[in-house]
Amino acid sequence: MSPFTTSAPLKKILGTPDAKLNIFDCMETKKILIVKLLGVGRQNGNLVGTLLTSKVLQSAFSRQKQPRPDRVPHFFYADEFQNFQTPDFEDILAEAGGFKLALTLANQGFYQLDSKIKQAVFTNVTAARIAFCLNHEDVSNWKHYLPSDKESPGYFSPDYLAKLPPYTAFFAITGLRPVICSTLEPLPPPNQIQKDNAATIRAKTHEIYDPPAATFAENSPIRTVDKTAGNTTETVLELEQDASTDGNAETPTNLLSNPAKKAGPRKPR
Repeated sequence: MSPFTTSAPLKKILGTPDAKLNIFDCMETKKILIVKLLGVGRQNGNLVGTLLTSKVLQSAFSRQKQPRPDRVPHFFYADEFQNFQTPDFEDILAEAGGFKLALTLANQGFYQLDSKIKQAVFTNVTAARIAFCLNHEDVSNWKHYLPSDKESPGYFSPDYLAKLPPYTAFFAITGLRPVICSTLEPLPPPNQIQKDNAATIRAKTHEIYDPPAATFAENSPIRTVDKTAGNTTETVLELEQDASTDGNAETPTNLLSNPAKKAGPRKPR
């Protein structure tokens, strides 16, 4: 737990009571939520991606009581999703369509995926598959999308998928013949007007959704404490005593920094 609770961004995310950001509301009101996982470290970023994926799944499944025509389409884009693949993805891939959740999942290759996730992709992703230049070890996973008849129009060897030039991709779209064609080149860098607009959007987002500066620090049960012994100062994590426990119960401090210590049975709530 230490890497998660000592990271200021993650401590703010995980330790904020009554957070204003509601994923279900974002889906229902057609909001755009962009989550940048860089800047908090690889492990922390993967944790945020995993939690967010689970929350999107939970929000989608909560539409079960809505009539199908009333379900608002929502589009979930996950880049490098192998970094936070969980068993949730099996459920998402199998049932997302029924809840109007459309997925765009991007990664370097099938070889990065857990075998169950890979099988779920093969089984449930039917609308479109797009591949840029592949790793040689991944070519075999794409052979069954190619024409098997060497005499058919547009036939090419599967090995060619590992030799695609830049800005060129293989498209396998349901109902259409698989093709290789050019893609759009990257967009130019944003101009000053676009940068100013982005800054305005970020500032407004912070204004609406950020908790007060002291809220998460004062209310979170997880705190970092510097303890000094001699010439050594150690930062440890302390878990405050729950207000619902009686005064005779042992205060469960240092549980995160000392795994051998146990808090004992919890009272039911």
